[in-house]
Amino acid sequence: KILWVREHEPEVFKKTDKFVLIEDYFIYRLTGKFVTEGSLLCSSTYWNIISKKYWPEMLEFIGITEEQLPEVYESAEVVGKILPDIARDLGLGENVTICTGALDQAAGAIGAGNIREGMFSETIGAALAICVPVSKPVFDPAGKMPLHYFPLPNTYMIHTFTNGGMTLRWF
Repeated sequence: KILWVREHEPEVFKKTDKFVLIEDYFIYRLTGKFVTEGSLLCSSTYWNIISKKYWPEMLEFIGITEEQLPEVYESAEVVGKILPDIARDLGLGENVTICTGALDQAAGAIGAGNIREGMFSETIGAALAICVPVSKPVFDPAGKMPLHYFPLPNTYMIHTFTNGGMTLRWF
């Protein structure tokens, strides 16, 4: 998406100070802090799930710097308290704590109790998702099963998804 903006909206690209995922934008609006987390960030292809750092070669290829990206936290890590004016606008108390979230299917796997290696969960909704947590990175030599960062620290997830319920809608 960043490359698309660079190629099709070069003036917007030049003026952009920060590049964030939509979830990161919500955290920013609620706390004033630019923060992201790994299970979502791993889909960007500019974050290395092994080193848990931004991938310099990819940032150079895209044409952005690490300073233009949010700080990386673990899932469910406290970012801070809600900003007072936002709390007031939303009708919330000023003591609301804002934490990072997680990839929806990974959060669902945790909700189903799928929290350690040797477990497996499958979800059918708009998509069919299979989640398998692993303690060490496991890469499919054929490149058909993607590996993601799991919302539990230093854990990975073999995760695949395909159309599920959306197929019925199409049908």
